[in-house]
Amino acid sequence: MALNLYTAADGLLGTHVTWEDIQTELQDYFKTEATFGDDKSAANLSYGKIASLMNGVDIVEQLRQAGLPTPMAREEENQHLQKTCQKVHNIECDLYEFVKKDNLQTQWMPNVIAMKSFDENNALKGYIVMDYIQSDDVNLSDNVLKAVAKYSAIGNKMDEATVNKFQMKLFSKVFGPMIKEQTKKDAVESLRKFDNGSLADIIDDYEKVYMEAVTVEKITEMDHLAETFGIQQTLVHGDLWSANLMWKKQEHGEMQLKAIVDYQFAHFNCAALDLARLMMSTLSGKDRREHYEEIIETYYKLFIEELGDSSAPFTLEQLKDATNVALPYAGMFIAPVIQPLYEIVSAQNTEDKEPVLERIREKVRCIIEDSTHYYQKYGKTN
Repeated sequence: MALNLYTAADGLLGTHVTWEDIQTELQDYFKTEATFGDDKSAANLSYGKIASLMNGVDIVEQLRQAGLPTPMAREEENQHLQKTCQKVHNIECDLYEFVKKDNLQTQWMPNVIAMKSFDENNALKGYIVMDYIQSDDVNLSDNVLKAVAKYSAIGNKMDEATVNKFQMKLFSKVFGPMIKEQTKKDAVESLRKFDNGSLADIIDDYEKVYMEAVTVEKITEMDHLAETFGIQQTLVHGDLWSANLMWKKQEHGEMQLKAIVDYQFAHFNCAALDLARLMMSTLSGKDRREHYEEIIETYYKLFIEELGDSSAPFTLEQLKDATNVALPYAGMFIAPVIQPLYEIVSAQNTEDKEPVLERIREKVRCIIEDSTHYYQKYGKTN
């Protein structure tokens, strides 16, 4: 049987990467012959114990444990996922390589020590070794918007050859093959059961919207969002949500953004995609509704400042219009991820469990309501 990325291996966390691989990289970086001792361990540090797409083996196991449908039912889907894993990993490597070469790494990018891309001679071992950042949960702030604006502006400094490395069609090529009617039905049914059926008064309207919106044809429109609004494409993160924002508590208790991570989906498209996903994932429904336009305006102001003398690739009104269209899709992709978190927190025995659960309830309800509203108002095909 040929080795692959979707069957558990005997390396770290079920992958093909070994301690020896990482040890060799660190020896080279630190110019040392020191070795790992026996007292070492590896752990999945991803949000809610659900791994990123790169760890294909782990994410499937976590989805199964959560009772959620997995996207890898047939061999052809396994092969698709493997190719996707390889491609998006290489995209992140290309981005880190570019910003390091051109000295464009922002203060909010992690310190990368070593990387290994996939290629025709290496189909099994892809990794990025970076400094560990202990993160605490925190809400959206102007500091985050400044970091996103600075990142967006990096694309303006890329030459044509580099830009061509980031032309992935995220929605149609990555998400499209995973869309199945039964999977969609399972996702809605799971939300029906959320919090003992507390969404019963809004879930029927959401189901109608979700079943219509989440099709290959409709989500492919997101790949062309910039074109739809006559907007010049900018570099977008592609997976900009709360789990990829790393925070650290400072000496006097204030929270500081230390890094934005996981650039596997970096590509050129419309900045509204990042803003929509950021607002849906990091904010309570109340805060998003109260500060929606203010957040878009603040990002635009900071982005224009980062561009300096370069001309603006879009107007504020174009960005607002595009964000209105992108917002429901951000919600529809985020809601299934937040729900397992609710089950995880429910099983915990901590003093702050109930306040956390209440925040999740509010967030999920508002995501469902806003996804329905914004799609009905801005996303329906005329």
